[in-house]
Amino acid sequence: MGPMKRPTRDDVARLAGVSTATVSYVVKGGPKPVAPATRRRVLDAIAALGYEPNAIARSLRERRTRAFGLVIPGMAGVFFAEMADLIEAASFADGYILIIANARFDKATEMTYARILVERQVDGAIFYASEPGLAAPRYVLDHGIPVVLVDREMKGSRVGLVVVDGFAGGSLVAEHLVALGHRAFGCIGGHLSVEPGPCGSSRRIDGFVATLRRAGIDVPQRFIRSGDYSLRSGYDVTRDLFRRMPRPTALFCCNDLMALGALRALKEMRIRVPDDVAVVGFDNIPIAEYVDPPLTTVDQPRDQIARLAVDLLGELVADPELADSRTVTVLPTLVVRDSSVHAIPS
Repeated sequence: MGPMKRPTRDDVARLAGVSTATVSYVVKGGPKPVAPATRRRVLDAIAALGYEPNAIARSLRERRTRAFGLVIPGMAGVFFAEMADLIEAASFADGYILIIANARFDKATEMTYARILVERQVDGAIFYASEPGLAAPRYVLDHGIPVVLVDREMKGSRVGLVVVDGFAGGSLVAEHLVALGHRAFGCIGGHLSVEPGPCGSSRRIDGFVATLRRAGIDVPQRFIRSGDYSLRSGYDVTRDLFRRMPRPTALFCCNDLMALGALRALKEMRIRVPDDVAVVGFDNIPIAEYVDPPLTTVDQPRDQIARLAVDLLGELVADPELADSRTVTVLPTLVVRDSSVHAIPS
């Protein structure tokens, strides 16, 4: 009995009921788009047959590695871990493997990973909330590798941008709380001095404060505090903020983890939410819906952000000249839950 014949692209096409060209588009991630249902049939046929395209030969022929890099600032928080998972899934669906690098909020570590991605000759790289100086993505760009930035902006470079409008998110929070009758506000931001990104906490606070001012309300600087996006910082800052009088009747935390820490601190201080103080977060992480009370928060559409970033990077790999004009803006939405539903008595 001779050796078992390896499945071919023709075999996959017959099982999936598509052309061999469609199989090629799925395996290569282009150049033509494939409908999601058709892509799924092809991927199922590949799995059923155990089809293995000759990736090494194809990479040499096309001078491509079919790999993307993703550099995120940290994996400890829920938000970035979930974004890494979603970007990996979107990349895989387009026929790319994803190399995920955790910069641990350290500029030198981010640059080290940038050098590794260049050495690995990735086809493109996504930098999510890169350090403010943007040295690492610039290094990758300088080596001819297309880059997409999420939650950062870069002037004068061929780079794709996916921008979440943090100013608009902060404004949504202010409008909601003013409509409930609140006039005394507290705010907990992140690393305020090092976050110039369009969705960084400084922009969220800018939108929040500007909208309050349009309503004739000023927030004293002593009520705008810095945290570090952790549960503990939300807890500690809230205890300090609310042990003095007068107290805010509404608290905006620039991410959900700090808001969850705030809820714990307020409960320990016997300050009722939302009866005594309304609390609003930002990000809409999954647990926000299940805490007591469920947390009102600004939703960043994570599936959409991941899909846009990968799609844009794929376009730049095919045509790097597109980067000069490729900026995609994503608008957040407010998800109202029980932590901010009571109007202030008149």
